[in-house]
Amino acid sequence: MEIFKLHSAAISFGEKEVLTEVSFSLNTGEVMGIFGKNGCGKSTLLKMIFGTLQNGSIEISINGKNFKPSRNISSKQVAYLPQHSFLAKNIKVRDVI
Repeated sequence: MEIFKLHSAAISFGEKEVLTEVSFSLNTGEVMGIFGKNGCGKSTLLKMIFGTLQNGSIEISINGKNFKPSRNISSKQVAYLPQHSFLAKNIKVRDVI
């Protein structure tokens, strides 16, 4: 059973603290929902985990081994589907593939 642990995620943008001391753990097959108002840091947290936002602090382990979000895209351990399209509007998915 895989265990994903996130400990002490924090990020600020200038004077505005967006996330402070966010921590949780998940076992394989568990589902967790993240709820909150617009601008409270939900997408920011997901981007930090995925590795596309790297100016905060975050500690993650998977099965007890340290996981570096900055290496995630090449290691393909965590997936993230943003709410907004990441493809140009004039490009078809089959053309990208």
